Amino acid sequence: MIKFSLITGIITILFCFSVNAQEIRSKHKTDEQVLRHLKEVLWPKAYREQDTLLLDELLDDKFQMVEANGDYSDKNLEIAYIKKNKPSYTSFNYKIERLDIFKNGTAVITGTGTIKGQNSNGNYTTTYHSSNNFIKVKKKWKAINSHVSGVKTEYEEIKKLLDLYVLGLQKGDLSLLRQAFLSDGQFCILSSDNNIQCQKFSEVLDTWVKSPDPNTNGKILGQEMQGSMAKVTFKLNFSNKVFVDYLTLYKSVNGWTIVAKTTQIQK
Repeated sequence: MIKFSLITGIITILFCFSVNAQEIRSKHKTDEQVLRHLKEVLWPKAYREQDTLLLDELLDDKFQMVEANGDYSDKNLEIAYIKKNKPSYTSFNYKIERLDIFKNGTAVITGTGTIKGQNSNGNYTTTYHSSNNFIKVKKKWKAINSHVSGVKTEYEEIKKLLDLYVLGLQKGDLSLLRQAFLSDGQFCILSSDNNIQCQKFSEVLDTWVKSPDPNTNGKILGQEMQGSMAKVTFKLNFSNKVFVDYLTLYKSVNGWTIVAKTTQIQK
């Protein structure tokens, strides 16, 4: 009888422990779902729709933001900003890369924001990284701090690549051109009578550097983003001639590379 009671007691304790553990996991999962919805859905929605009431609900009164340039902002300034400034972008998404919830009612979310839109330079994509701290106040999660860093626009990144291309022609530096072009990529030249001849970049890059032109310059005429690909129209002044380059670019983990180029000499 004593043995039976002991076993029953142990089972009861284990059952209670199991139920308690499940409740903790369930609560933790619920907190995670709430935080993900807050950061990935509600926060972008507040800025996109200029919803000051929603942003007021999401941010703690002591909220502070550190911009990428080191400037500070607070809750009142953020609310005033979205009220005054209508978004010019077409889409704004945030992807959580890490989410940590702590027992003391705090949480940290880090991830990458992606903003897409169109301006005078064509379609653009801006990315940034942010780290965000949250506190639980009266059973509600609120943002207390946000730090933005690593802001990059695809236009700026592509311009850096094309600047490298131009510099290689100015200096006659083959190593610079090899950084800008994919060696197995395709170079085609379109003649005035619409005949086209194509070669691999590895077959032509060395010929481009035989006559360096320090006056070489270029200008982006148009740019279209398609995921990790980009189509760029580039006007190039080189060796007393004007070319129009139709470039295809690919973005890997190492950055942008020119994978194809069709050139036409401008009349």
